[in-house]
Amino acid sequence: MSGSIISTGILTNKGANLLKLDQILDLKIKDITIQIIPLSSNSKVKYLIAIGRFFQFFLHPMLTPTFCHVAIQLNMENDKDILILEYGQYLSEESEMKTKIIFGSGSGSNSSNNPRIKTDDALYWYINKDGARVSKINYEYFFGDDSSKITREEIDYVVFKIIASYHHGISYKELNDNISEYIADYSRINCDIRENMSLRELLDHFNDKKWKAESYCVLSNNCQSFAAEIIKILKATRKDERTKIRLVEKMILPNSLISALWDNEDWSLTNTIGRIPIIGLIYDLIILK
Repeated sequence: MSGSIISTGILTNKGANLLKLDQILDLKIKDITIQIIPLSSNSKVKYLIAIGRFFQFFLHPMLTPTFCHVAIQLNMENDKDILILEYGQYLSEESEMKTKIIFGSGSGSNSSNNPRIKTDDALYWYINKDGARVSKINYEYFFGDDSSKITREEIDYVVFKIIASYHHGISYKELNDNISEYIADYSRINCDIRENMSLRELLDHFNDKKWKAESYCVLSNNCQSFAAEIIKILKATRKDERTKIRLVEKMILPNSLISALWDNEDWSLTNTIGRIPIIGLIYDLIILK
């Protein structure tokens, strides 16, 4: 199946807004948060998700696809710069203009003359002109100048809502005003990292054709593949032992991310027992009480 299938990227694209990252490229990454967003609020998709979750009790997660968009939140060493890395059919203005010309629906004007778009919540920058991108949230807009009273939970929740608003194609304010309608099935997992590297070093891993918009494939090269690759590179490990419970991780994470985390983490009694057919399910239900 080709990358022509519409991803969440097309719905959230806001144009060729190039973010100047020079001042933070050499900052070290402190840790990450995996942000998980359900693919649609459509009732039919929710029905499919519910069916999938039922079978996840009994089947390997590889056999029960998780209908979600995954983004990685990078928390930098200065505790103030918060970045979001994600991959999809995100098109820059330049890419959109080329597409319009190819299909005969554009004026052919030079897109570099178009004004760059800036929103209150975040700015973003493409690693390869389109596709994989980095978003930097407007920290001062959400939290002000004094960060001493801001908790990690509050930061994660704001980032969570920014991604959700992009996904649903609405403003942050509109989502925030109707929060209960949009966030019922959202999840996030905080992770430590064992590979100490800068933002520049991480981005260098994705500077190739595989992570351009044209290479997107809903089955084999998607947002989940991108997130799993980041987890592998940074050697991310989950902070909360509860999220390692087999039944919990199967309900929240796609198989590619579960596998990436499993490879990075030390041996876990809870996670290992949970993988044993029937016995694991009973064990998980007992410890979740």
